[in-house]
Amino acid sequence: MTEKLRINDSWVREIDGEMTFCGVLESYFDQICVDNFWRSKVTQNSYLNDYNNRILPALIEQDLKPMNSFTKEDFHDAIERIKEAYQKGEYSEYTIRHYRHLIEVVVIVATEHGICENVLWGSCFMLPEMIGAEEKRRELVKLKKSLTAEQELLVADRLLKDHKQPGTRFGILLMFALGLRNGEACAANFGDIREMSEANNLHVLLVYKTVESKGNQLISSGKTRNADRIIPINDDVYTFLLKRKHYVAESLKCSYEETDTLPIACDNRGFGTRCVPDHLSDAGKNLFREIGLEGDILAYIDQEIEEGEDPILIREKDPTAYLFRRNFATQLHILRMSESEIEYLIGHDIENAYETRNEYVNSERLLKMQEKLDFRAVFNHSGKIQSQLICHDRKEQRVDMPLPGTIEFDANEGLLFVRLESNEPNDFISVIFSENKDTEFIILSANQGSTESIFDEERTVNILKKYHKEYSGMK
Repeated sequence: MTEKLRINDSWVREIDGEMTFCGVLESYFDQICVDNFWRSKVTQNSYLNDYNNRILPALIEQDLKPMNSFTKEDFHDAIERIKEAYQKGEYSEYTIRHYRHLIEVVVIVATEHGICENVLWGSCFMLPEMIGAEEKRRELVKLKKSLTAEQELLVADRLLKDHKQPGTRFGILLMFALGLRNGEACAANFGDIREMSEANNLHVLLVYKTVESKGNQLISSGKTRNADRIIPINDDVYTFLLKRKHYVAESLKCSYEETDTLPIACDNRGFGTRCVPDHLSDAGKNLFREIGLEGDILAYIDQEIEEGEDPILIREKDPTAYLFRRNFATQLHILRMSESEIEYLIGHDIENAYETRNEYVNSERLLKMQEKLDFRAVFNHSGKIQSQLICHDRKEQRVDMPLPGTIEFDANEGLLFVRLESNEPNDFISVIFSENKDTEFIILSANQGSTESIFDEERTVNILKKYHKEYSGMK
């Protein structure tokens, strides 16, 4: 057993009967040492010095509030103060990871004993102290991936199941289904859902406002000058939002029209109180934990945000918002949206000099995008999929077919070229040919233009047939 009296006596251990950070550290230090394999007395004393001299002084509210009142931002600010305490260039990435780790182990043990929630789950505080450059590169590549088919189904099942669920879940639904930022989801009112009768009664959401980063006050526009947009809504999502709107009207005993000014994402205080972005960030993390998403995925996103090297991540700021929006953009790519359509729908600048945003707000263009969105598997019960083919006459052909199904090619004379385009790095190709002794198969690279077979089972192709196959047989 280690000695107990190693932490400076000046720190407050308890406030109104609840433990402070220092109180948790002192009470459970033996368990922390065992759980983290701090066996050496030298190691234990060294780490306690770090707590006494670096971490506790940086937690400026340590003596003012109990452990269960600390947020991730409080611990983040403490790390920033530790950085400032060093002379420029005197600390390394490992040093900062070390201090994050020392904070995280205290939060974890407090969570295990029911003292507080693990507010550091999915943050860069979860990252290991030691990580090699190659391992880090492989982990960062994972950030480019989106939710798996199974995870998408689990998210959709939870978000579209109960129209009486907390308002934060509806904010998450807007992020998941429509690619909204957390601030935009907080700002959306029921009245922002419109029907365009001239576009075959298409239902859309008008996105033209957001909320302050730390509050729920409405402000115009968003992160970029092109944030304003009109987003088509899948029928499944629209029907569910409509059901929620009726429920709100019944609960408040008000008219259906009066709910138009109410937020879709309300907080626990009532239907009329708008969520703040942090509410949705926390709700998103809780949902990811429910479906079994590895916290490391969010942790590495958070790390990249901390490093500030990726302009897109800096703009998003929140790992949960980034992952939802990254997943939405991936689905748009799978559904054969053009780059300009994707940029418009997620609220980024349209880089194509020949495209203007005005072209995307007319009913005909919105209806065309809706037709593609109708094929998103988690919101699609039509049983159809699309696959892009390039035939021997070099003309593009699209094929619709029922699930699970196969595609039959009839090239007659000559060759039939099939292009499989990679959407994500490091996925796996799964191409199966039916037996036909009179047919030879050569898989060609659409990029290299070579007649050499380049089939490689370790290479990734994310064609729509494979994408939808993952959903077949699942509710």
